[in-house]
Amino acid sequence: QTWEETLRINLTGTFLCCRAAFGPMRRAGGGRIVNLASLSGVYGTEKFPGLAAYNVSKYGVVGLTEAIAVEGRAHGITAICISPGAVDTQMLRRANPQLKAGLTPARVADLIVSLLDGPITPASGANIPLFSNA
Repeated sequence: QTWEETLRINLTGTFLCCRAAFGPMRRAGGGRIVNLASLSGVYGTEKFPGLAAYNVSKYGVVGLTEAIAVEGRAHGITAICISPGAVDTQMLRRANPQLKAGLTPARVADLIVSLLDGPITPASGANIPLFSNA
């Protein structure tokens, strides 16, 4: 993928989904947005060559989440981001067959559901790194 494609999919796509949800949440008196970034978008974590656009797009999702938290505060809208490490997906296996993923898509999905509908209530704007051995 090109730089533009990667940012359009990962960052602009996330922004457009958040924007579409923001209005109905505001009218309803609040809501919670959970965005999905990556450990690649977390400062100080290992980065891999050739993935600059991916890394930047995921940093952008983390920043977008912080901005939504600020914008949504007055409307009862909270925003949280999770940043998983290597997740066992077909995309990861194709990109790096020797990398052993420690997370499953189901584990990530369970966390998202817990953040949306469960007792876990981190501060709005928080980014939750999800390491493979967590």
